[in-house]
Amino acid sequence: MHVRFIDQWPQAVALLAEPQNAPRALKLLALMVDDIWQYCGDTTATSDINWYTKRAMLTGVYTATEVYMMQDKSEDFRDTWEFLDRRLSDVAALGKSTAGLKELSPIAASIFATLKNVAGAPGPRY
Repeated sequence: MHVRFIDQWPQAVALLAEPQNAPRALKLLALMVDDIWQYCGDTTATSDINWYTKRAMLTGVYTATEVYMMQDKSEDFRDTWEFLDRRLSDVAALGKSTAGLKELSPIAASIFATLKNVAGAPGPRY
């Protein structure tokens, strides 16, 4: 029997978005994004701003793609895959265009560290 979990995905997202579930949902999202980067071979140290920016960008791409997917009616989610490809291209282009913004790194690092602490997200698990 083939189960299509996508049909129940909006209800699951709604449950995770309830205020009492939001901290756990954020923690699970942080763990998943960290796992994805680790599976990709990322060895960036948590003291490096790149550790935080990579995870923040992937979180944005993942959540936007998830919302898009819940509304996608195309066969085999073809439109979602195309949407994901465009978002990944956007991130790659952003990485090239922000090379001159190194003076913002200390500020961004403190913002990401604060958000990490508030969300209770763990550092990398090596």
